[in-house]
Amino acid sequence: MWTKCTSSDRLWVREAHRLDGNTVTYRAEGDTSPGRWRPGIHMPRWASRMTLVVKTVRRERVREISDDDARAEGMIVRGVGEMKDLFRDQWTDMHGATAWDDDPEVIALTFDVLSENIDSLPA
Repeated sequence: MWTKCTSSDRLWVREAHRLDGNTVTYRAEGDTSPGRWRPGIHMPRWASRMTLVVKTVRRERVREISDDDARAEGMIVRGVGEMKDLFRDQWTDMHGATAWDDDPEVIALTFDVLSENIDSLPA
């Protein structure tokens, strides 16, 4: 399925968080105190603190990923070697033993990150 996302679209980022009224604590800030942490999927739009501005959108097969693109994915490096090989290993860990060989089509985005809520940006 092709995405309707296009260049200059804005996407708001969801993060693991905790709400106390209108106060938001973000797990990414290193807070490990006990309490009701919510996964990013449940973050309300108003609590988002980052916006992605899409620069490019392209379709490609997962095995076409370059070393530079694999590095840009921000993956957790679990060894030494070419980034594409490390990305393949992580892809297989996340999606199953045949996922790399299946070579699914993916939507690859490049974007700029703005440290602002999407609704605070000018139209």
